[in-house]
Amino acid sequence: MTATGGIPRGITDRTRAEAPDAPRVDAGTTPRQLLWRSMTAHPRLMVPALLLSATHQIGEMGVPVIVGLAIDHGIAAGDGRTFILLLVLLALDFLVLSTAYRFASRLGWISMNYVEHGLRMRLTDRMLDPRGLGGDRRLPGELLAIAATDVRQVAMSTQALLYPVGQMVGLIFGAVILLRIHWPLGVATILGALIVLFVAEKVGGPLATRFRAQQQAAAEAAGTAADMMQGVRVIKGLGADRAAGARYRGLSRRALSATLRSVDSNAILTGSMRITGGLLIAAIAVAGALLAVTGRITLGQMITVIGLAQLVTEPLNFVGDFGAVLWATGKGSAARVLGILQAPRVFPDTDSGPESRPGRATDLELSVQGDTLAIAPGALTVLDLPAPEVARTTDLLAMTVPAEPGRIRVGGTDLADLDVDAVRSRVLVAPHRAQVFDGTVGRNIAEGIGRGAAAAAPVVSVDSAALAAGLDDIISSPEGLDTVTGDCGDRLSGGQCQRVALARALAADAGILVLDNPTSAVDSVTEARIVERTRILRSGRTTVVFTGSPAWRAAADEVVGQVPAGKGVAP
Repeated sequence: MTATGGIPRGITDRTRAEAPDAPRVDAGTTPRQLLWRSMTAHPRLMVPALLLSATHQIGEMGVPVIVGLAIDHGIAAGDGRTFILLLVLLALDFLVLSTAYRFASRLGWISMNYVEHGLRMRLTDRMLDPRGLGGDRRLPGELLAIAATDVRQVAMSTQALLYPVGQMVGLIFGAVILLRIHWPLGVATILGALIVLFVAEKVGGPLATRFRAQQQAAAEAAGTAADMMQGVRVIKGLGADRAAGARYRGLSRRALSATLRSVDSNAILTGSMRITGGLLIAAIAVAGALLAVTGRITLGQMITVIGLAQLVTEPLNFVGDFGAVLWATGKGSAARVLGILQAPRVFPDTDSGPESRPGRATDLELSVQGDTLAIAPGALTVLDLPAPEVARTTDLLAMTVPAEPGRIRVGGTDLADLDVDAVRSRVLVAPHRAQVFDGTVGRNIAEGIGRGAAAAAPVVSVDSAALAAGLDDIISSPEGLDTVTGDCGDRLSGGQCQRVALARALAADAGILVLDNPTSAVDSVTEARIVERTRILRSGRTTVVFTGSPAWRAAADEVVGQVPAGKGVAP
C-alpha cells in the first residue's frame, strides 16, 4: 500500500489497472468501434486465424474444381494416371481444409475468451470504482447481466470477423473460378454477394434496436429477482409476497414480449438472407445447366459450376445467419457495455495534496437536523436519528453519493473538499445490510484487515474481531471460523451474517468506524455481549453507531437521541 503524506491511499490504486486483453475504450467510443476493436484486439491470434479460415474456404471451393477436372481429364479422356493423381490431390485438399478449420476455430476461440475476460475485468473495475458509478441507477441484477451476457455477446463479435471474412474469401475464389469457366456467371456471383450483404445491413438495423430492448427488459427482470432473493426474509416478514411476485411477473412478461420481438426480427433477417441467397444459387445452377446443354461448357465444368453454386450457399447464408446476427446483436450489447464504461464518476479524480487530506483524521463534525454535532474523538457515540437522516448521513460518510457542502467535516475540512481515498482510509462505514461473500467465515472477516488506518500494522486479529462480534456459536462449532458461508451467506442465519459483517468492520481497525444498526438481527443477550466487547476492542478509537438500541445507548460515552420536530438535536 502506498501512502501520501502519511495517509494511505488504499488498495484501489494498486489494483485499478487496465486489463491488457480488453479493447480500448474512451469517451468517444461508439458501439460499432467497440465491436471492431474487440475483433482486432489480438492481431497475433486473429491474423493467423483469418488466414487459416480463408485457407479452409478455398479448400472447400477447390473440391468441385478437382472433381470437375477429374471428370474431364481423367474419366472423359480415359487417362487413369491423371485420375489417380487428382484423387490424391482431392484427399490432400480435404486434409488441408479440415486442419485449417480446426486451428482457425481454436485461435479465434482463444482470442474471443481473452477479449471477454479483459472486458469483464474492466467492467468489474468500473462498477467497483471507489469514486462511484454515476448516471442512471442500476440494479445489481442488471449490472450482472451486462457483465455476463452483454460482454460475452461483444466478445463473440470476433467470430463475426473470423468466419465471414473466410467465407467471403472462399466466395471470391469461387467467383474467380466461375469467371474462368464463363465470365457472366462470375459477375452474377459477385453482384449477388453484394446484394445479400446490402439486405443484411438493412434488415439487421431493427434487430439491433429490438435486441437492446430485450436485454434491457431481461436485465430489469433479473435485477428484481436478485434483489427479491436477497431480501426474501424481509419480504416474507412484511407479508409482501404477493406484491413482490406481481411486480416480478409484470417485468418477466415485459422481458418475454421484448424477447419475442427480437426473435421475430432475427427470423426476418435469417429468412430474408436465405431467400435472397437461394434465388442467387438457383439462378447460377440453372445457367450452368443451360450452358452445358448447349455445349458451351464441358460436363466437368458443369459439375464444377453446380458444386460451386451449392458451396456458395454456405457463405451467403453464413453471413446472414451468423455474421449479420452477431453484428446486429453485438451493437446492442456494446451500447449497454459502453453505458457502464463511459458513465461519469460520482467523484472526480483529484491529486491528494495537503488541502485534500483531513487534518486531525479522528475529528468528525455532522450537521444533523440543522444543528452541528461534534463527535468526541476516541469515544463511542450513539446517534438515534430518523431513518432518512441515517441513510443520508451514512451515504455521505461512505462517499457513495456526491458530498453536500457544509454537511460533514472530517479533520476540520469539509467533506466536499476532501479526496475520496484519503477519507476512506480513515472513515469506514459498515452498512446495515450485511454482505457476506462465498467462502469461509474467517476469510470474510480477514477481508477487513488492511482497509483501515492501521493497516500497516494491524492490531485487531480475525479471532479478536470474531469474538467481539459475538460469533461464539461459530467459534465453538466443529469447523470454527472455517465454517462455509455459502453464496451470499445462504448457509448462515440472518443474525450470523450480520455478525460476520460486523466482525469484518472491526477487523479493519479504522480511525473512525460508523455502524448502522449493527445488532438489529440478534437477541438482547447476544447484543449486550457484542456491545461490551466492541466497546473494549474499540477503546481509544472513534466509533459512531446509528441505533436506538437501549444496550448501545447504555454503553455509549455520548448519546444523541430523537427529539420532537423543531427542537433540534440534543444529547
